[in-house]
Amino acid sequence: MRILLIVPVLLCILVNGVYGFNYVYIEVDGARQLDIDEVKSLTEFRNIDDYESYLDSYVQGCLDKGSGGSASIPCHVKYRVWPRELDAIYKKVFNASDAKGKKTLAEARKAWEIYNSKSKEFTKQVISEKYSSVQGTMYSLLAAGDGDAIDSQLLKERIQVLWSMMQLQASIHDHRK
Repeated sequence: MRILLIVPVLLCILVNGVYGFNYVYIEVDGARQLDIDEVKSLTEFRNIDDYESYLDSYVQGCLDKGSGGSASIPCHVKYRVWPRELDAIYKKVFNASDAKGKKTLAEARKAWEIYNSKSKEFTKQVISEKYSSVQGTMYSLLAAGDGDAIDSQLLKERIQVLWSMMQLQASIHDHRK
């Protein structure tokens, strides 16, 4: 019976939660959480590491102000922010590419999205297994944190590759001037 009680909560978090909550202006013990559009953009920072430090500070500050348990799950914003940044970088690299490059990048993006989707699916399975025998909202928060960390790492790695491509494109354009 224990498993039946916690698994639906985890499945809700893992299917709808960490991968799809659309929280807007949530109160966590009186501290307003940022809407996704209020979270700064990667382009406002010198590099990806500085941006990640900013995100880590936000998450930790939110968790520190929260009451813990499932009420603090929305503090984990990286899984929502990194896709937004990935899309912005893709657009920049795509727009700076010639027709052949655009076609190749579009194909690469499609293949990466399939890989990312399968990786998320596996992550959900592993996290569900890890927390299947425990109860309590604290474990929901831990599961959300685990999912956020793993999925965010994949997105960040892809962004780093595209960021490097964007810099290469900029150096090519600078060299041609």
